[in-house]
Amino acid sequence: MREAVSRSNNIDWSLVGTVVSPENERLAYEFFRRMASFLQKENLVPVSPKFADIARLLGGEKELVDITTIYSQETIEYMNKFSGIELFCNFYLKLASYIDDHPEYSEYIHVYEPLLRILERKGAFVFRVNELEIIGVGHFPLGGWYERFLNKPSYDIENL
Repeated sequence: MREAVSRSNNIDWSLVGTVVSPENERLAYEFFRRMASFLQKENLVPVSPKFADIARLLGGEKELVDITTIYSQETIEYMNKFSGIELFCNFYLKLASYIDDHPEYSEYIHVYEPLLRILERKGAFVFRVNELEIIGVGHFPLGGWYERFLNKPSYDIENL
């Protein structure tokens, strides 16, 4: 959990959304692919990535993390400018906390990694009703996402 809190606190939230990079589209693709792979591996019914709380799907608590103890009010307000970022960060931190008690699931923190990297690179995303928009780059429809990304080749995001 400490590493997850550190990484998310090291994001320069005042600059999120200021850098548009075509590589962010590959990161979004990889997020969808990893989410589909996770759901298949755990034999779970596909859910919208917008609401994919992996810790809860693995049997963890239903409550969200109290992010007011982790982020400043200014950061939370900034997150709210981009619909879904606050919820994404909550899911990421919740899974990191869950893994502290259930290390056998540690491999699944990588599912959220691509979206975290977009934020670290000062890019941004918005979950809309039927799509994930990567600001300034492209849109990913949420309808049929699981079938489209299941068993797709992966991107090496280490060098993006």
